[in-house]
Amino acid sequence: MNAYVPELDWRALKVGSKVTIRGECRRDRFIRQDKSLLLDSSFVLSATEGKEPPPNVAVAVEKVLLGTWKVTVGPQFETEWTFQRGGVVKSSKGQPQGRWAIEEQNKRVLLSWNEKDWESLNLPLDEKRTSGKSSHDAGWVIVATKLRGPDVKDKVNPKAAVYKTPQEVFDAFETADAKSDRPTLVRCLAPESQKELAIASVVGFLNRWQSSPPPRRTRRSSPRRSRN
Repeated sequence: MNAYVPELDWRALKVGSKVTIRGECRRDRFIRQDKSLLLDSSFVLSATEGKEPPPNVAVAVEKVLLGTWKVTVGPQFETEWTFQRGGVVKSSKGQPQGRWAIEEQNKRVLLSWNEKDWESLNLPLDEKRTSGKSSHDAGWVIVATKLRGPDVKDKVNPKAAVYKTPQEVFDAFETADAKSDRPTLVRCLAPESQKELAIASVVGFLNRWQSSPPPRRTRRSSPRRSRN
C-alpha cells in the first residue's frame, strides 16, 4: 500500500511508532502488477502513547481551590470565601472582594484584600481542613473547609481526550464521523493533517462559490404614465 501523507506528520514519527493512516481508496488506484494500493487524501491520525504527563502544580491547586469555603479567622470571625477563576475571591463578610494568587515557593495561596490586609492558605490544600495565617494577628489561625465546587461558568474547561493507542483514536474518529461530530473528528487528526483539512475546506468552499451562477437581477419596470 502506498500513501502520500503530509511531510510534517511523517517527520514527527519515530522508528517503531504505531500510527493509523486514513485515506480515500478507489479502484483505479489499485496497481495489479505491483499488487499495491494508493491512498488519496491520506492523513495520519494522532495518538498519545503511555501515561499522561504529571499535571502542573498551579493547575492542580486551582482545581481544588475554586469554589466556596467556610472560613474561621482567629477566635470569632467567620465568613465564606468564594474563589473564582482569574484570581478573584469574594467574601460574605468583611472585605467583599480581593485577589488570590498561588505562591509555590512559599507553599501558600495568598489572598490580598487591599494594600496591607491579607490572608493565606497553606499548601497542599485539603478540602476537609486547611489552615492558614492572617495579617491582622500573627497568633491567629485560619481554618477553612470547602463547602461546594465552582459555578458552571467558573469550572475549568474539560480536557481533550487522550488516546493511548492508534486503535483508540481510530475508533474515536469513526464514531465522530458517524455522528457528524466535527470538533472531535478534527481533534483526532495530527496537527499537520488538521491544517491540510482546513485548507481543503476553504478551497472547496471557494470552488463552489465561483462555480455557482450569479444571482439574476430583475429589472424593475417604471410605472406607465397616462396620456391626457
